[in-house]
Amino acid sequence: MSITLRQITYFLATAESGSVSAAAASVGISQSAITAGILALEEQTGAVLFERHSKGVSLTYEGHQFLRHARLITAAVADARRALAARPRTVTGSLNLGVTSLVAGYFLADLLARFRRVFPNVQVQVVEDERPYIEHLLINGELHLALMLVSNLDNRDALDVTRARENLRAGRTLVPVFAGT
Repeated sequence: MSITLRQITYFLATAESGSVSAAAASVGISQSAITAGILALEEQTGAVLFERHSKGVSLTYEGHQFLRHARLITAAVADARRALAARPRTVTGSLNLGVTSLVAGYFLADLLARFRRVFPNVQVQVVEDERPYIEHLLINGELHLALMLVSNLDNRDALDVTRARENLRAGRTLVPVFAGT
């Protein structure tokens, strides 16, 4: 049987309150459900997570270790919920995209199809031209972003190519370049 988010919730409530009864009250369930969840969690982890005493519970060494991971797990779940709540389908507006012919020929169709699936209400205007002209449009603020090779930029100081350098170090040659610093 797998560890569940419910067990982790019960564990966190108990660890934070120091008491099974207080944890039950904070979660809104019975003490026996909290106790059963924690016992199952201890069985699944193979570790005693709490020392039980007459005034409540306290974390064992293993309990402290598990607490750190339990908090990371619940934070990751909360991040996932927030990411889904953003609802990219509700994003509207327009995007001015510059692209060089080389990049357009190899990558643009797939990238645009993927972008439109995620952001169907965003209009994309594509300007395809040579790198110096795309670079000029970026610097003048006429494009929001550009997809191009960055190894031969003329105005590197006028463009934010930090992400581009990171991608190049990672072996990717197609990188977004943004105007401004």
